[in-house]
Amino acid sequence: MVTAINSNNSIIYNITSEINIINEVLIMTKKHLKILFNNHLYDLLLVIWELLYNSIIDDHKTVSKMVCCQIIIIDGNSFKIILEDEGSGFEYNNLRKCLSKKYSQISKKGYIFLNALSSNIEFNEKGNKVTITVSLNNKENYS
Repeated sequence: MVTAINSNNSIIYNITSEINIINEVLIMTKKHLKILFNNHLYDLLLVIWELLYNSIIDDHKTVSKMVCCQIIIIDGNSFKIILEDEGSGFEYNNLRKCLSKKYSQISKKGYIFLNALSSNIEFNEKGNKVTITVSLNNKENYS
C-alpha cells in the first residue's frame, strides 16, 4: 500500500514494505515532478529506487514495516530526499566507499551508487533514516 501527500514543494509517501510498490512510487513521482522539471529526473528516480529497495530488502526481520519517503524541492535544480523506516537500522560507518575487486562482493555497491548521484548523504545515529541531496545541475539528459 502506498499513500501520497503532494504539496507545491514536496511529496510524502507512506509505504508498506512490499517490493512491488517501488515502481508505483517512481511512476507517481515522475508524473508529479515532470510538470515542473521536464529534464534530469532520471538521477532522482534512480536514487529513490535505490533507497526504497535497500530499505525494503535489507531488513526482512521486520514484518509489515512502514517506510516514509519525503521528496522536497529545494530549488529548480536540487531535491532533498528523506527516507525513514521502522527497521532496526544499520551500521552506516562500515559502508564500502569503493567497488570491490572480488566479484562475489559486487552486490555491495548501493552506497557507492548513491554517493555518485548525490551531493550530500547524512544518516541518523540509529541508521534507519537517511537524508540525501540530489543536485541536477549540469547533468546529461537521459530521457
